[in-house]
Amino acid sequence: MKKKVWLNKRKFLWSVLLIVFGGNCFAISPTDKQTRDSLFNNLVVYQIMVEAYIDGDPKCDYNVGYGSSSHKGDLNGITKSLPYLKSLGINAIWLTPIFDSEGNEKLDATGYFCKNYFKIDPKFGTFDDAKNMVNKAHELGIYVFLDGVFGHHKKGGSVYSPNGNKTVLKSSSETAVSYPESLDFYKEVATYWIDKLEIDGWRLDQSYQLSYKGGQDKNYWKEIREAVEEKCNERIKAGKKWGTLGYMVGEDWVFEKEEAKNIQKNTYSEDGLQSAFDFPSRYQIVRLLACDSERKINFNDGVNALSYVYSTPEEKGYSHKDGIFPNLFITNHDLVRFGNLLNWRYGLTRKNKEYWDRHKCALSILAAYSGPITLYYGDEYGDMLDGYKKHGDFGYANDNVGRSNGKSQNFTSKEQDLINYTKEILKIRKTNPALFMGIRKNLLSDNELFIDYKENDDNKMIFILNIGKEKRNITLSKNDVGGNKLVDLMTGKMHTCRNDKFSFNIFGLSSAFIQVLEE
Repeated sequence: MKKKVWLNKRKFLWSVLLIVFGGNCFAISPTDKQTRDSLFNNLVVYQIMVEAYIDGDPKCDYNVGYGSSSHKGDLNGITKSLPYLKSLGINAIWLTPIFDSEGNEKLDATGYFCKNYFKIDPKFGTFDDAKNMVNKAHELGIYVFLDGVFGHHKKGGSVYSPNGNKTVLKSSSETAVSYPESLDFYKEVATYWIDKLEIDGWRLDQSYQLSYKGGQDKNYWKEIREAVEEKCNERIKAGKKWGTLGYMVGEDWVFEKEEAKNIQKNTYSEDGLQSAFDFPSRYQIVRLLACDSERKINFNDGVNALSYVYSTPEEKGYSHKDGIFPNLFITNHDLVRFGNLLNWRYGLTRKNKEYWDRHKCALSILAAYSGPITLYYGDEYGDMLDGYKKHGDFGYANDNVGRSNGKSQNFTSKEQDLINYTKEILKIRKTNPALFMGIRKNLLSDNELFIDYKENDDNKMIFILNIGKEKRNITLSKNDVGGNKLVDLMTGKMHTCRNDKFSFNIFGLSSAFIQVLEE
């Protein structure tokens, strides 16, 4: 047996919270750091590319954009989809930028070069539409995170804030923002929308742009994060329920495990942000089950790749005095969809059973991850772009081919089956804190089979993943799992201990979430 690995050193009274609040403890306003940290770990975020998602108002359309969607998405389309999103088991949504770009170009539709940070883009809707969407989300117990681009903006835009703070571009020929000259402006942006819309946090685009500028070791995220925390604490003291979480997650895109040091330097260092997307782990997962956009795979690692994915933040080289919460994901708006990666490696399409089985394996890896996780819209129903084989097909680039039309109804039977699977594993995750914030020890890791034991107080879980195509027999020692009975939470099947061992089978290309019982 390998020694225990501490994924999260904090132990909380999650069983009590889950009983009292019926599992919806994410809707509680955090009143101290311990509670807030546990809420961060329990986040299940659903990312929405606003301009591509769902048309809820025919008067609010861009009609241009990158990728294969109709480019008619808007805020009302998101509002109408909220009951569906709630049914999935997510507890937060992240919207790509919704601030006014004052234009009609493809880049304007993305929102990533906006012109006015203090106005909602009329092509997405009105302020009232945004407020209604946030309120409806909160009524369903769903956090709302906006996308903040604090390192660059459209030329000639976003110069002054309502309080008179100013942004300064590095030069007249650039769109990059100069720091510390622009710091007060973006502190105001970050806190303004917490009060105006009661948003619950930020996804932060190209977070490395605020670090290590001008040759000096300075991470400006620290001051912005502290301004957000101060605003949230102010709202908590005023008795507010929402706009109190203050979750902030940075995008620092790296490809390899060895490059994780760049995320530490650019995002976490000097007490900057506490959360960043776990890009190195994401690449381990897609190379394990498919390939990446360069068609790389893990030739020799097998499921040993998961040993890195599930290692502690400290083992990955991350540190922050207030704790680290890497956010794991499979796809986002800048990446080729997982379905297309499967097609590239294996020639699989939605007609193949293996296509859906590999999606389930990928989603199960997310569900068993200690820390926040993010699903990109369409992940839960296996979306892909048919016929997209390489960069340039249909005139699309790899970094926008995944921006397809969203939907929240009219699914095929196979899509619905994957949706049902997603609902089931997210429910298991939510009601078993060992999965999202437990102590782990690895029981087995070979080329195809991976078994982890995870524990949080009295909650004990076993996660099993078989990426081989053949059925495997599992034999576990009672001493390894510390219980007398095992129950498969997906099937309800009970496994009893005989001669101090458990023995059962797991099918190929499948996973299992097994709870350990004392009696």
